[in-house]
Amino acid sequence: YADPENSAESRKLAETYLKKFGKPAAMGVFLSWISTRMLIEAANTVQSTKAGDIVKGLETIKVKDGNADIYFREWDHQLIRPVLTMATRASITDPLDPAEIVGRSPSDTASLEKLY
Repeated sequence: YADPENSAESRKLAETYLKKFGKPAAMGVFLSWISTRMLIEAANTVQSTKAGDIVKGLETIKVKDGNADIYFREWDHQLIRPVLTMATRASITDPLDPAEIVGRSPSDTASLEKLY
């Protein structure tokens, strides 16, 4: 929730969730949120809510996640997105934020396909 590369939308979600529940959103919340964004984008792209059409839409859309585009690869439906490497902070001052991002792989969007 504290990734400096989070988009404005991601920061807003994190702030709203923290304010409402008093703790950061779990990974499942993020996955649900990004999945919903992708489904809505796909449905809007194909102008349909039929399952087969949605799949075709998901194969063509890209959604911004921070500085990267995330998307489903058409030929195998693999979700393509950067992978974060985390480490426990040397000094934990906030018990709700004990880890820090130490790496992002790949560092550029063009290398995503090679990673997967």
